[in-house]
Amino acid sequence: MYTPAVKKHEVTVTIPATSANLGSGFDCLGMSLDIWNDVSIAVSSSPEVYISGEGSGTLKLTDQNLVYKAAQVALSEVGEKPWPLSIKCINRIPLDRGLGSSAAAIVGGLLAANSLFEEPLDTQLLLRLAIKLEGHADNVTPALLGGCQLVVHDEHTPVTCEIPIPSDLMAVLFIPDKPMPTNEGRAILPELVDRSDAIYNIGRAAMLTQSLTT
Repeated sequence: MYTPAVKKHEVTVTIPATSANLGSGFDCLGMSLDIWNDVSIAVSSSPEVYISGEGSGTLKLTDQNLVYKAAQVALSEVGEKPWPLSIKCINRIPLDRGLGSSAAAIVGGLLAANSLFEEPLDTQLLLRLAIKLEGHADNVTPALLGGCQLVVHDEHTPVTCEIPIPSDLMAVLFIPDKPMPTNEGRAILPELVDRSDAIYNIGRAAMLTQSLTT
């Protein structure tokens, strides 16, 4: 029987919540927050997903779970065939509330699976995989790298810049009572903006990055 060349029997990683689209930094500026999910992963004889906390009654408990799918992507990059995994999630990040729950799931799956093999995949590759799975970069980047992150693309390569923020800066969160899935939120946005609005937003985004450092 084939056995994957794992270096560790089980690993646990922690992933932060994130707030993205900060100010005018749409799809490019995000910040990690002090709310954490835990993901534990081990090789198993059959796919297993256990969830406690947020989403315990709604998230998929099969190999279609987002954490599980991200972990399998990492295994593929390592050179392994799809392998049954046991995944345990302790979720503290609210779902569909703009706090990066899907980004945390993706980054958690990638990091945990990579850690089973003593981290053969570098951070840049993990970031590219996370962006591909999520579809945009502003949540997964601070979820993976921490801090406040500015991310742009040079062709297909993400380029990141950490915005140094004061250690005593506090985030105040207003979490809505009702969920708003990302795809629904994006669907109400206009396809085009006026040039005057674009100029306004560019200026405010530049001002925001400077303001965060002071």
